[in-house]
Amino acid sequence: MDEFTEVTSSGWFSRITDSIKGVLVGLLLFVLAFPLLWFNEGRAVSAAKSLDEGASSVVSVSADKVDAANEGKLVHTTGVARTEDVLKDSDFGISMKTIKLTRSVEMYQWTEKKKTEKKKNIGGGEEKKTVHRYTKAWSSKTIDSSDFRKPKGHHNPTMAYDKYTRHAQTVSLGAFTLADGFVKKIAGESLVSMDAKALEAVTPSLRERTEIRDGAFYVTGSDKKVGDGPRIGDLRVRFKVVQAAEISVAAKQVGSSLEPWQSKEGNTIELVEMGTKAAEAMFANAKTAAATLTWILRLVGLLMMAFGVGLVFRPLVVVADMVPFVGEMLRIGTFFVSAAIAVPLSILTIALAWIAARPLIGGGFLLLFVGSVVGLVLLLRKRKAARTAAPATATGP
Repeated sequence: MDEFTEVTSSGWFSRITDSIKGVLVGLLLFVLAFPLLWFNEGRAVSAAKSLDEGASSVVSVSADKVDAANEGKLVHTTGVARTEDVLKDSDFGISMKTIKLTRSVEMYQWTEKKKTEKKKNIGGGEEKKTVHRYTKAWSSKTIDSSDFRKPKGHHNPTMAYDKYTRHAQTVSLGAFTLADGFVKKIAGESLVSMDAKALEAVTPSLRERTEIRDGAFYVTGSDKKVGDGPRIGDLRVRFKVVQAAEISVAAKQVGSSLEPWQSKEGNTIELVEMGTKAAEAMFANAKTAAATLTWILRLVGLLMMAFGVGLVFRPLVVVADMVPFVGEMLRIGTFFVSAAIAVPLSILTIALAWIAARPLIGGGFLLLFVGSVVGLVLLLRKRKAARTAAPATATGP
């Protein structure tokens, strides 16, 4: 197995120095978590208002004709998106009438995977054992082998061809024309299987190093023969297209064009879903997606705050690591303390951000904050009472 093991050790003084530096990083993360949470809630409020406004304003129309009475309105329509544009790939000779043309490129290359084990030593030192394992695999991204711990013998060349996605300039939906933003949201790509005829269209210099494998172009290095491989530097190239697709759209009608609609909050609405979907379903799905993003960012803010607090307490853990068992116990305690600080403060920040715009929701978060604080206080009192009762029981009759 191709691997390289590296063992390093750091003394207690260097670890305490690094942990003190980490306090500044921790404080920065802790502080930045508040504006992130506040911004996220403001974005969530604005998005919710915009989607509510859109859902109450949208008008469902037929895609077969343009009704001038709906000029400037938010309209919902369904139909089959089509184009007469021809998208081309000059390298591989692809030329198709399609809404979207995607070229994916994978290269066979070296990969490095690391596995690290840490061991605390008496006196506060730490020993770190890192195993760097090298394997060959197909990857759609160029892996920079110069960053490997052992780059010699594991060199990756640069990809000769890049991946890309191209879109048709003119895409129609019945009597309407879709703006670029809607075209880019059309999904449902299908794989184009390459054959001998497709290989004939490849430029002659490239064709000499190319063959068809499993419906994909297989390109070898300039100094290799077709049929060898896979070897480092070989490429697999595939193409996907969207030639026609049934879609549902919610957009602003501008003449015969469907463009983004702007709400009073200043947010734009440009909804696209595959298949035939009612306006109500599209806006319900948009609200679900917005809520999901809100909760993801809430979790990010909470983790930033908790991690920041943990870094602030890190020097105490390193000091306690002079006796590994004590350090491990304090590390566990620090985790719970960080969570106990971050969770209530995150909830409070979220509550305050919502109170101004949606008092009922903000009030709910505020009650959750009060409940978490009360629960924490009761837990601390209970633990204190248990510690006090233990000595009394030990010295009893």
